[in-house]
Amino acid sequence: MRVLLRGTQLNKTLTIVFTITIILLIIGYFAGYRLNHTDSAPNLIWRITEQRDPEIGDYVTVCLPKEFVHDHGIKDIIGLAHGLCGGIPPLLKRVPANLGDTIEINLQGIWVNGALLKNSRPAGKLTGIRAPQKFIQGLPDFVVGGNVSTGYDSRYFGAIKRKWITGIAIPIY
Repeated sequence: MRVLLRGTQLNKTLTIVFTITIILLIIGYFAGYRLNHTDSAPNLIWRITEQRDPEIGDYVTVCLPKEFVHDHGIKDIIGLAHGLCGGIPPLLKRVPANLGDTIEINLQGIWVNGALLKNSRPAGKLTGIRAPQKFIQGLPDFVVGGNVSTGYDSRYFGAIKRKWITGIAIPIY
């Protein structure tokens, strides 16, 4: 009889722990907390904050419009969570340049003010953007990524519009 009671008590405890965990995850989600599970940024818990102008080194969340994704043949995007950008997961990417910096994206990688960024050469089956691009960061185009050789970022789809950046991601843990 005691063994049966201990099993019942254990089941109640596990149910309570599971329920509290789910509630905390839901609250965290609505408070802007996300778990990254991609190679583009450290696998940490991130808090998505309000909009401000991104600075070099910031991680940002990017919502690519469906038309952009379709036009660029982008498939199998892995982001922070599915469905937050009209059915497309937001991307978590690092900003490699400051506003006003001169950016060039070509098959060699991402260049900032004439210097090639480390690990920015397109890798794998993807060959990089269709045509070289040169622009001034933030006017109105923006470059994201280029910090890890396996990331899917501006090396492949080119510059993005500033308005597609939906928040600044702050690492929590």
